[in-house]
Amino acid sequence: MTAIPSRLKKTLAIGVAGTVVILVGFFIWASDRMSKAAVDCQAQENAARTIMVYHEQHHQLPQRWEDLREAYDAPEVSDHMRGKGFEELQNIVAIDFSLLPEMERLGVSGTAPEKLPAVIRPLSGRIHYWSGAEPNRLLYEHFRQGKVVYSTNPDRLLPSP
Repeated sequence: MTAIPSRLKKTLAIGVAGTVVILVGFFIWASDRMSKAAVDCQAQENAARTIMVYHEQHHQLPQRWEDLREAYDAPEVSDHMRGKGFEELQNIVAIDFSLLPEMERLGVSGTAPEKLPAVIRPLSGRIHYWSGAEPNRLLYEHFRQGKVVYSTNPDRLLPSP
């Protein structure tokens, strides 16, 4: 058996150590990125659920964040956020309240455009959501299923199927 020259041993050791450092760094980066994506996904879903709970409780659409505070504490929502508070939700997602009447109209009509209004979006700018829980699609389906108040007129509430 031939001995491996010390220079080659040193080069191999440096190469292996470098590879290990790169792999560890990648896994740390990927883990952090996945964690942030999960927070965005959960927050978007919870924002949609909060709007739906508010809508069902008050028979009207919310006009601002403060309208949603009480609905956020409902079991249908709070069980999903895993300890994140209402203020933290506001730091993760944006809600364009002015688009809610448009989303309601689309749902009532059953018209599903290729791209729904972006009522809810992550403030991070990263576009991702849980499979089957795209927040604007959740709102659209909520209205499509007959859970409608026609924006500001509580007398026009339609019964849920």
